[in-house]
Amino acid sequence: MQSPGTESADRKSVILLVLKIAAKSNRVQPMIQALRSVMLPIQLDRGCGGCHLYEDTGEPNSFFYVEKWATQRDLEREIRSDRFTRLLSIMESSPTPPVLEFWFVPQTRGLDYIAEIRTSRPTLRFGD
Repeated sequence: MQSPGTESADRKSVILLVLKIAAKSNRVQPMIQALRSVMLPIQLDRGCGGCHLYEDTGEPNSFFYVEKWATQRDLEREIRSDRFTRLLSIMESSPTPPVLEFWFVPQTRGLDYIAEIRTSRPTLRFGD
């Protein structure tokens, strides 16, 4: 039996912290450096499954910062940390209001899902 707050490995559930943040045009490199400075320590955390920074190609000077967490307990511990306080400070420097979301993903699948769909017969559904 699982204890509360633990996840089954076969379910592959995760929690994603997704931050969309912008930088002033003359502050892009300092923003990238600031975000990287909070990324480095988190990558060593046993509860963190990864941390990535992406450029938003649709909006100049905008970025997506993403953390992947194994459990809600790990994420909540991190939200209380000094490192997360630094991330909040970086968010305050954005010239536009940043968007921070937590995605609670109950299941993740890969190529097995494609194979399952492509090899099964389609079922008719009402309204299709």
